[in-house]
Parts: sequence; C-alpha cells; structure tokens
Amino acid sequence: MEKIDELSAQIAFNPKIGKKFQNVNNIYKISIGLAKENKGEYNLVYFYNNKLNPIYLINIFRKNEKDILSKVVETLIQENS
Repeated sequence: MEKIDELSAQIAFNPKIGKKFQNVNNIYKISIGLAKENKGEYNLVYFYNNKLNPIYLINIFRKNEKDILSKVVETLIQENS
C-alpha cells in the first residue's frame, strides 16, 4: 500500500510524469512494480486533463498484457473521432 501512496503523490505533484499516448489526448502510462526487483512489472494508465479536473485511473495491467492497452487506446480513439 505504501508503494501506491507514493505513486499517487508523484502523479498528483507532476501529472505529466507518465509517457503520453501519441494518438489520444490526455492519456498517460507509467511503469510500476510492486517490489523493488520487479520495477516495470505493471503499467498504470491514467487520464489527466488540467489542474482544474481530477486525475482518473483507467487501468492497471501486467506489462505482458499489451493487447488490453491496445483495446483501450482503440476505444478512446474511436470515441474522440
């Protein structure tokens, strides 16, 4: 739980700390690990628009589950078109 609190504080302080998706506005991805030796084991995807709006968690998934991320991105692109 301490790791999640630390990550939440980092994102709150600098919402653009994650890697921005190229074809989707305001969606960011950050790699996390639940243990020190497993850094980058999971990806956390979140939405950030501006300082006046909250940050929304979209999904957390294992790094090897990239097809989930692709589906999320495709859906967001279709909805924003």
